[in-house]
Amino acid sequence: MRIRLPGMSNTEPKTLLRLYQRIRVVPQARPERLPLSYVQQRLWFVHRLEGSHAVYNIPVAGRMKGELDPRALERALWDLFHRHESLRTIFPDHDGVPCQRVLPAEMARPRLPVEPLTEEGLHERLDAIVADCRIQLEEELPLKAWLFRLGPDDHVLLFIMHHIAADGWSLARPGRGSWPHAWDASKQKAIPTIAPPPAARCPSPRRHIDLGGA
Repeated sequence: MRIRLPGMSNTEPKTLLRLYQRIRVVPQARPERLPLSYVQQRLWFVHRLEGSHAVYNIPVAGRMKGELDPRALERALWDLFHRHESLRTIFPDHDGVPCQRVLPAEMARPRLPVEPLTEEGLHERLDAIVADCRIQLEEELPLKAWLFRLGPDDHVLLFIMHHIAADGWSLARPGRGSWPHAWDASKQKAIPTIAPPPAARCPSPRRHIDLGGA
């Protein structure tokens, strides 16, 4: 992806808002093997050196009150994976050099396990999963999900995502954007109407800012 910044005249106000309004995102051809960003390289190296563990996982849990169809929720999860390439990216290596491999959407349809649970055992179960979750970056999707059923109209949804694909801020973004749309559409067994991103957003050092003219 290339970010192009057209030139600004001397009479234009030099503000961040004005600069933001002039940014244009230009999709670029993707190489056969997409390299990792510098932060991802460090996380991948630690993963290979120390093995998979929960230290670099980001857990997020939320309570859902009211009638809930687990299969509709699962379809909404699939829609989320379809929209966000970072959620369906694995990190294999080629001759010892790591790369990103974006899986086709039809290969990124994780099951959403539903587990009955009591209120008394909720926190202990969540803590155990968070502590024991291991994500194999070379072959597993970076996001895992569980649904816990505490009652007919009471559920807890748990996400665990590896830091190589997100941070706390970016993990919250789908919850404010495409996730509610996907969830509402899935309840109606419809296709989400939210538009796809203007360009692929897999982190890579190949991204750069073009400071040339328009």
